[in-house]
This record gives sequence, C-alpha cells and structure tokens, in this order.
Amino acid sequence: MSVELQQALARYIDGNGGGDGLFRTAIDGLTLMRASHTSLPNHLIYRPELCVVVQGVKSVMLGDVALDYREMQALVASVELPGVGRVLEATPERPLLVMALELDVPLLIETMRQLPPAPPSGADHGLGLYVVDTRRVADALHMLRCDFARPVRIDELAVTAGMSVSSFHHHFKQLTSMTPLQYQKQLRLLEAKRLMGPRTPT
Repeated sequence: MSVELQQALARYIDGNGGGDGLFRTAIDGLTLMRASHTSLPNHLIYRPELCVVVQGVKSVMLGDVALDYREMQALVASVELPGVGRVLEATPERPLLVMALELDVPLLIETMRQLPPAPPSGADHGLGLYVVDTRRVADALHMLRCDFARPVRIDELAVTAGMSVSSFHHHFKQLTSMTPLQYQKQLRLLEAKRLMGPRTPT
C-alpha cells in the first residue's frame, strides 16, 4: 500500500506545480509536503494535527524528547507544541513525502470534556501507556499561547487548569515534555524568529 500511496502523492504534487514545498488539497485541512533534501533544524509550532510520513524520515525535538518518524509512521499533536523539526532523509530520487491533517481543536476539546474522568495519571495498564488529562491543561496552554510575552505565574496557570501547582506542573510536562517556563521560552523564541523574517516550514 505504501508504494501506491507514494505514487498517488507524487502524481498530485506534480500535477499541482511540482517541486518542493507545501501543497493544499481539496480536502479541508489536508496538506501534502515534499522535500528533496535534508534540512537544518527549524524552530516552529506544531499545530494539532496528524502528520504521516509516506516516504523519507522526519525528526522533531519537543523539550528534551527527540522523535524520529519514518515511512508509514505518524506524529499526532493534540495541543500546540513549540518544537524543532528537520528533514533527516530525503533525496531528489526519493524525496520526503508527508500528509498532514489538521485536527479540529474546538471539537477535540468539546469531545474531551464529554468523556468520563481519566484514570489516575501514571496508572499501570500493562501496555506501556499512561494517561494525561489533556482537557484540563488545554486551557492553560491557550493562556500561555495568547499571552506569552507576559511573565508567567505557575499558580495562575494551575488555577486555570483547576489543579494544584504540583499536579499541574506534573501534567503539563507529561503532555508537552517541557515545563511551563520552557514552553513560554520556546514561544518567545519563535516570535523573535518570526519578526526577523520568514522561514521555510519543515
């Protein structure tokens, strides 16, 4: 199936101007990407989306966590996360091909609010999985995102999330791989880079 999908993406991109870059499709929220060369690390914000590598290898650094994802592997971001992305494997003969589908954040939040309470964070399910209560941290993330220039107060963010300071700090790092201060610092760095000039997305 991966070969057929690679060929389908290549045909669509070639039929819509070709070359490298981002290519919007007729499906709302679905974007295709092609890159023929590896890239240097690039600071950016990962929007809530499902990102599938159809060919090649991409890498993302979120806080102190590095993730590589390759052919027919996917990255799913449920909240906005500042990170560092790069193309690890791509050549003109075998370019990086990616499908990215934006997630409807208001719909996600509303759906999560209607779900039953999550099990205690860190509960052992025997599957190598843990649960993070995204619903409660999402509002604090939104506050940080909209007002990142203001000095952050952890207790204020904790109140927004309806948690104690220690519980909020724990949940926040589980969800983002960063502390709130590190998250805010990354947002400020991205804004400084934006003001300095446009960068090619990777």
